[in-house]
Amino acid sequence: MIGILLSQYILSKITKGKKTIENIDFYVKAADDEKQDICFYAIKNIQRNKNQVNGYIYSYLKQTFQKKTVIIPKVNLCRLNLRTRKGVGRLNKLEKNYGVIFINKTLQKDRNKYDINHYLCGIPMIRPHIPDTERLTHDLLQQFLQKYKTVYIKPSNGSLGSKIIKISSKGLGNNTTYVVDNQWRKIVFPKVQLPHYLVSRFKNPKLYHIQEEISAIEYEGAKCDFWNCSNVWGNYRTSN
Repeated sequence: MIGILLSQYILSKITKGKKTIENIDFYVKAADDEKQDICFYAIKNIQRNKNQVNGYIYSYLKQTFQKKTVIIPKVNLCRLNLRTRKGVGRLNKLEKNYGVIFINKTLQKDRNKYDINHYLCGIPMIRPHIPDTERLTHDLLQQFLQKYKTVYIKPSNGSLGSKIIKISSKGLGNNTTYVVDNQWRKIVFPKVQLPHYLVSRFKNPKLYHIQEEISAIEYEGAKCDFWNCSNVWGNYRTSN
């Protein structure tokens, strides 16, 4: 059995059969393919001083979901934003006491994607495969839009594809317009309005970074990208 540690909000929606940013069908297919049950749960579902969790269990044999108390799985993937060291400390204690593993057990503030990108760029074998990335400023955004047809503005401490903005340029010279697309709406404005958009939309630019668009392959109709270094790392997205 594999454990998937979620936020209480996401878990609640899943148990009610509602759509979330987590693609549950992806986990179900993986469970069926690997013949492994999955235990979805939140931190509050872990029983105090016990190696047990009240989980939402998917059985690959029965092809059903069921609320059930089980032993904490040996391997668990953290899919929530840990905001305090107390939360990380509790997972560390569980690892020490019960021999379980929590993958991706990192504080939200320590998941700085710009810093990770900067670190990877220092490795010669990886550097050629890393998309051009810089901290967000007005001047650098203009340079990127002159250099690349499409760029992305991403929160450096973001996760799950949240708050990512795509900017595409159309036309030439003073007739250039920009198309801004996020998860909720699309807006179009002329080149001269770019400084105003940047100031009004990003009150604290240093919390964001700019990145060139990279080609993405598709997996079952959804875009995904992989970096293959010494291991395989993947991003799977359910929308554009």
